[in-house]
Amino acid sequence: MFDGTLKKCIAPFSLLHPHECETPADDDDDAAVPALEHRPAQRAAQAAKKEDTATTSTAAPPTSGGSKRDRRDAKRAAEREKRARRESAAADAAAIAKAIAESEAAMAEDKVESLAPKMTNVDVMVYSGHKNDVFVCSWNPKYPVVATGSAVVWDAVSGECRQQFVFHESPVLDVDWKDDITFASCGADRAVFVCKVGNHEPIRSFVGHKGEINVLRWDPTATYLASCSDDCTAKIWTMESESPLWELVGHSRQIYSLRWAPATARRTSPLLATASFDGTARLWDAVSGACLHVLSAASSLPSLTTPSASDAAGTPGADVWAVAFSPDAALVATATVGRAVRVFRVADGTAVADADLTHFAGGIYDVAWSPAGSRLAVTLSGSN
Repeated sequence: MFDGTLKKCIAPFSLLHPHECETPADDDDDAAVPALEHRPAQRAAQAAKKEDTATTSTAAPPTSGGSKRDRRDAKRAAEREKRARRESAAADAAAIAKAIAESEAAMAEDKVESLAPKMTNVDVMVYSGHKNDVFVCSWNPKYPVVATGSAVVWDAVSGECRQQFVFHESPVLDVDWKDDITFASCGADRAVFVCKVGNHEPIRSFVGHKGEINVLRWDPTATYLASCSDDCTAKIWTMESESPLWELVGHSRQIYSLRWAPATARRTSPLLATASFDGTARLWDAVSGACLHVLSAASSLPSLTTPSASDAAGTPGADVWAVAFSPDAALVATATVGRAVRVFRVADGTAVADADLTHFAGGIYDVAWSPAGSRLAVTLSGSN
């Protein structure tokens, strides 16, 4: 502990490592003052020691004069005063350290509490005026605008209807934004419309599915639009043509969901995953339209099968409702209504992990990776 005295450093000097000074051991009983973790406490103890040193120097008995007994009594009195001051400094330092610790604990508790959702006095804004049942909503990627079923675009701040698109003849089942002013919608009328806010007509219409269109998604580059249907097919569209770039055929039952793989440096072409009620998920190359792997989502048998997987069709609980890529696109997870979750390696379609959730009630209807790709979340119907 520094007291203002110049001391000699005995630590060796090196050009390879940071230098830390060391001083010879002090005969003084500084060890009586406890070492504390917090700097404010150390400063308090240092200040007390300086004051103690000054007081001792002024209160020290003269080296000459007076009786031997008087000098001994004066020295003892000075030592008692010095010890009392050190005890007081240690107590003050401990009190400061305790106050700091309590303050930090309170701040940490406030931070944790602030992360918890507060559902009191929540303002609810109701958007009314839809012409049909509402099954979907999608936030604009840039502005506080939300698109909902019936293809209605709302101002999320004012609650006003920006524009209503009345092209669909039946309920809209999905909506996905291409950019901040353009979105695509699909529905039970088997049609896909690409709409632009401010335009009164679709800028592109896609027709070709023979059943209800359940889901559509733009790829990460917003170049390809994929749609899947109850007609057991998925289609990939581009804005250059009203005809599909690819019709993806292979599933034997309805395709309920699809997802694009995140864009990564390891792939040169977009990768699409489809999930079907035939008990499988499939991985497709969007550029060539080729089926790369067929993933058996409900079976413990080897996951990489031939493109013909009709033997899985009709298996109780084998309907695949959800599929999701990991953030690095190295893995893909599937979930079935029979409460089976499987994780596959994208490179070769091999199953690397299985989770049996049959002890829960209901089925699994969605699955999602954590941002770090280390955890999977699933939703189960009939469970709390």
